[in-house]
Amino acid sequence: MVRDRFSVAGRMILVALISVSVTDSNFGQDDSEFFFDSSESIWADDDSSSESLAWSQATQPPPPATPEPVEAAPQPAETTPQLAMNPQQVFAPQPAVLPAAPADLITSIFGRSPVNARRRRLARVPDMFGDTIFMSSTITGIDTIGAETLIGGPTDLLLGGGARHTKIGTNNKALPVDRIYFNYNYFANASQFQTRTVLFGSVIGRGQEDFSLYHYTFGVERTLFDGDASIELRLPLANDYFSSEMTAPPIGRGEGFSVDAGEIGNLAIILKALLYEDETTAFAAGLGIETPTGRDAHAQIGYTNYRLENESVILQPFLAAMFVPDDQLFVHAFLQVDVAANGDPLHFEDAVAPLFVGVPPSGTYGELNDQTLMNLDLSTGYWLFRDRSPSAGLTGLAALAEFHYTTTLQPSNAVTGSRLLAVGPMSSSTVLLRSRGGQVDVVNFTAGLHFELYHDTSVRVGGVFPLRDAQNRFFDAELAVQLIRRL
Repeated sequence: MVRDRFSVAGRMILVALISVSVTDSNFGQDDSEFFFDSSESIWADDDSSSESLAWSQATQPPPPATPEPVEAAPQPAETTPQLAMNPQQVFAPQPAVLPAAPADLITSIFGRSPVNARRRRLARVPDMFGDTIFMSSTITGIDTIGAETLIGGPTDLLLGGGARHTKIGTNNKALPVDRIYFNYNYFANASQFQTRTVLFGSVIGRGQEDFSLYHYTFGVERTLFDGDASIELRLPLANDYFSSEMTAPPIGRGEGFSVDAGEIGNLAIILKALLYEDETTAFAAGLGIETPTGRDAHAQIGYTNYRLENESVILQPFLAAMFVPDDQLFVHAFLQVDVAANGDPLHFEDAVAPLFVGVPPSGTYGELNDQTLMNLDLSTGYWLFRDRSPSAGLTGLAALAEFHYTTTLQPSNAVTGSRLLAVGPMSSSTVLLRSRGGQVDVVNFTAGLHFELYHDTSVRVGGVFPLRDAQNRFFDAELAVQLIRRL
């Protein structure tokens, strides 16, 4: 009986140890997997009495409640995507979509020009370089007081600093293009100033000076009607042209001869439209309208002040052509006619109060009409180097050679005037204002280099050389620098 009790106690300890060991080794798992029923066969081979079995069953802790399993939410059935097109199209390599190039300051202000591939090829062709003309007037004045005579001139009198009669072909082509640009021009010996003082028939004073001029032109061109036309604005500025020659004759008169031309030139409005275009050729026609925004020209001869008023509107119909037979050679041509719609009045005013009855202190002598001009310009160029890689800095270098012809189509016009001066007896003033030179036939040769930077920017340097004599030239030489940015 004692053995049986120890046997029962040992078995109970063994069951407790096994239960603790299994529970510790499976901590955190479901208790239902490790529940042992006391009625299992572990007690089946025991020969103890039913009393011991009942006691052992009475000492076992009640089994924990088994949690009811929670049903998982049904998962949606996976579906195979249906192809809406040919599988070869779905898995074919797609072209990379590059981000748009960031806009710089210029393109953010003026925008970017949407052009097709054909027009982009023609738009990259370097523009004609061009030349400049100075159809100035000349003034000659004679002031006589007793035995002394002051002769001023003939001297150039430049309206708007000489920035008139815009050459349409300068820095231009037949194809309308979105761009902004700046031109710098230096003209060596473009104007002459001279004066003489005569006393009792003898020259007692003489002055002569040659002047060089500088022009600074700002321009913008914008296309219209999907690139088939354009409007262009040009505003030239000039250096201040002023010269003075003072005299001090024995009678004590301190007046002399001086001229002043101002710094602001005429604003030009250029309308251009394509007549024909293909991959190698473009023809265009247009009209330039030069507005009288430039300053008046002034001259003083003795005691008289003269003012040539800048009032004429100049109409400039033109034809243009360009031919690009291959990727290296290109040709430009322009034919232009300048017609003045009205004249420029010449005013006078005495510097002293009148002493004689009937002598007007001021007035107008008449109008000076500009001569009608014809310009023929021909340019040819050749690409010496081109680099189409996107990262290149210098993307092109071209050389240009050009011939420019300018002629007058009508004789020169002149304005004269004479009157008594109100400063003493035997005093008079006479003035002669006329167009420069009468019949003019100017031939200039231009040579230049065109540097293309980053595909859209161009820097150009060239020289213009007159091929005719002094009567048929406007200057001794011209240096031109042009900066262009295509949009």
